[in-house]
Amino acid sequence: MKFGICYCYWNKDWEGTDYPEYIERARKCGFDVLEIFYGRTLEMSQAEVDDIKAACRANDVELYISGGLGTDYDLVSFDEQNRERGVKNAITLLKAMVRVGARNFSGINYAPWCKFDGALEKERATEQAIKSLREIGKACADYDFSWNMEAINRFEQYLINTAQEAVDICNAVDSPHINVLLDTFHGMIEEDDLAEAIRLTGKERLGHYH
Repeated sequence: MKFGICYCYWNKDWEGTDYPEYIERARKCGFDVLEIFYGRTLEMSQAEVDDIKAACRANDVELYISGGLGTDYDLVSFDEQNRERGVKNAITLLKAMVRVGARNFSGINYAPWCKFDGALEKERATEQAIKSLREIGKACADYDFSWNMEAINRFEQYLINTAQEAVDICNAVDSPHINVLLDTFHGMIEEDDLAEAIRLTGKERLGHYH
């Protein structure tokens, strides 16, 4: 088991340009992982990427990525062209995260965050998500990358609110690279028993825990 801390714990912003400093700070505090938001991975210069990877090596710290996707990544869209564009964008993001040295992405990465227009057709939206995640899982296999879907409260997303729903989608996708993020805050809202949610997910599917 590895223990980590989010960059935003020390900052008022989700993202920054000083990750090497905080990678070193994470190690000094006894952490194995620094978690950062995904956005800037798409625009980092090679010099910044090299500095981040050097800091990770020097401090024996891993870089994890998290975040909630926007409408440019609509993996559950009923419009196939939009869904395919979402998959393409997700794979572009995957390559950007790998470039910076990450092998783990956790969050609302299966549907747009706080977008509810498919809520009345949840079964159909779930099928679209499964279709998209199968494609993403194949891409993740090329990099030994874990794409961890977050079970999140019903006020922020409708597709995956519980560990059971996350595991069901994992089983349908059937890829070792599509896994689950459980979060204590969201679990306190949606789960009857946090420990049972962990046991249900199992060590093979629990890619990350908040």
